[in-house]
Amino acid sequence: MKDEQRLKILNEFANDLSVVKGGNIKVTITDHQTSFTPKDGIMGMKYEDGEFLFNILMGASHLLFYLARKGYMVKK
Repeated sequence: MKDEQRLKILNEFANDLSVVKGGNIKVTITDHQTSFTPKDGIMGMKYEDGEFLFNILMGASHLLFYLARKGYMVKK
């Protein structure tokens, strides 16, 4: 799996989570960083939502690396 494909999957997954939709959070994942910003730019977001989201994304990222290492194909 190429990095571009992995990042696209992670971005789609992250921005589709209910904690992101309900928590006024916009997630952007690149090669070098993962950022959580308020969607509207005015209101903030909860710290615990950010921590929870970070842990979910870390697990999803590790799963994608594992699947790539074992030769699995990720399809939609």
